[in-house]
Amino acid sequence: MGQYYCPILGDVYGLNCKVFERSVNHEYTFAKLMEHAWWQNPFVNAFSEFLYKIPGRICWVGDYATEPDDFNFNLPVGIVRPNYKKVWGNRVTYLTCQPSDFTLDDKFLINYDTRQFIDLNE
Repeated sequence: MGQYYCPILGDVYGLNCKVFERSVNHEYTFAKLMEHAWWQNPFVNAFSEFLYKIPGRICWVGDYATEPDDFNFNLPVGIVRPNYKKVWGNRVTYLTCQPSDFTLDDKFLINYDTRQFIDLNE
């Protein structure tokens, strides 16, 4: 057993959310985090390209999460928390990533909330 995850991407206010199924060109990627979130995975590359072109807030939401207190974020009052039902609800429209040659080489991943960054070459 294990928790299944779907990523959600929203603007800096947590609005205009897009939920992605873990597939590339409708080819399924396994749902457990360790099965699909590794370097140079086709889904990670395609999702990263989407994020690179349209920066925003990301949250990988697991199906064990409940609403909304499982998200213990220290967010300013005006910022909306990720919503479990936006990812795992009955009426979610999932987006599919297209195949991509995009890589994370020579990029930085920046967490504006914590003012931290990761040099992805390292």
